[in-house]
Amino acid sequence: MERLRGLDSAFLYLETPTNHLHMAWAAVLDTRTTPGAASVGALSGLIRERLDRLPALRKRLADPRLGYTQPDWIDVDVDPVEHCTVHTSADLEAVAADVLSTPLDRRRPLWELHIVEGLPAARTGMIMKVHHALLDGPSGAELMVQLLDLDRRPRRGRAPATPLHVDAQPSRAELQRVARRRAGRGAERAAAELRNAIDVLGATRRWDREHPDAPTTGYLAAPPTPFGRPITARRSVCFTAMSLDDVDRVRHGGDSTVNDVVLAITGGALRRYLMRRSALPDSSLLALVPVSARDPRSKSGGNQTSGFITTLSTDIADPRERLAEITRVTQAMKARHDETAAGSLVGLLDVVPPRTGQQLARLASRLRITSGSRRPFNVVVSNVHGPDTPFYCNGALVETAHPIGPITDGSALNVTVVSYRRNLAFGLVGCPGVVADLDWLRDDFDAEIESSRAAS
Repeated sequence: MERLRGLDSAFLYLETPTNHLHMAWAAVLDTRTTPGAASVGALSGLIRERLDRLPALRKRLADPRLGYTQPDWIDVDVDPVEHCTVHTSADLEAVAADVLSTPLDRRRPLWELHIVEGLPAARTGMIMKVHHALLDGPSGAELMVQLLDLDRRPRRGRAPATPLHVDAQPSRAELQRVARRRAGRGAERAAAELRNAIDVLGATRRWDREHPDAPTTGYLAAPPTPFGRPITARRSVCFTAMSLDDVDRVRHGGDSTVNDVVLAITGGALRRYLMRRSALPDSSLLALVPVSARDPRSKSGGNQTSGFITTLSTDIADPRERLAEITRVTQAMKARHDETAAGSLVGLLDVVPPRTGQQLARLASRLRITSGSRRPFNVVVSNVHGPDTPFYCNGALVETAHPIGPITDGSALNVTVVSYRRNLAFGLVGCPGVVADLDWLRDDFDAEIESSRAAS
């Protein structure tokens, strides 16, 4: 058995009937000359050939019920056909919204592959849905790289020299023995994590004293917005894109990164959206920005990430001034995060009993206590670096690939971005009961992209 990290477990125990903590990738394939490339038979065969390079797809929870110690993965035999579903629709976004609206079955490996036939211009859609407990953004991108090819001719997999390892289902007694052994080490682990948290707090105070002019204060509570309400189980999804050539022009001559431009576009779009609803706060919205702690050489799954909070500068109208302020604040927040080892605080999740975390999450959901409480951030904005070169699936060109992240109570909007084929692909996800007009917000993103391009 493979013990889950604390952050991986958190994505399980924080999940509720309305907070679904899975992620997805939605791709459009050009199947005009390869009409069978995205059939159930072709895609399941492709996955079956490459299961030795797709370990996340072979993992299942040893016990779908959470206990008081971290749960375990076991490797199981997988029939990819059982994870595939075919839809007939001309609207990939609508299918993605339906797919995102239902949780994954914890009694089997936590992934699904959805095929969307009938897209305009003889295209086919493919939606890969995976639980966040298995993958973060970078490891999710690596999974797609292993599933796809750099050439129209698929690389045929070789049968492994030995059959893939399959774990026996542990008995209840075995699971209880493992839990008792881990519980015995729990106090020692908790003490170590507490000492580390004290060290990080001390390092943060020293950093603040040594950088008195750094713009890192005033970001402790996000202003109220329409996004800060409890969500339902339903999802809405919209996609848009921006050329990386335009991104380079927008940040030309300054210190801004691609991620700074993503934040500035998001801030400008949300400013437009909230102004139209007469709901723009006087102070700026805040974003939680995930930060990868993954070794680039690592092929392991799971979540190796932390994050920091920064401004979206929604109180600034001019796109150039907004980008400059976001760059200034984000550089400081990132430096503070890295130099104080704040990312190591995710280790505290290792000592949270999963069943206790689940009970608290569900209690909060039932009581709707998030609706009146101040949140540390308004929206998650995640940017994942992807390939510039085109990929193929069974010989069909992957024309576009958009990421889809999770939303939660009090943060009913998620913006996730990935670069592919010299474009930034934006995936917007909202709860239609809270963000009823996500397509209008997508128009605001398009308008802000054009405004930033004109101002560069």
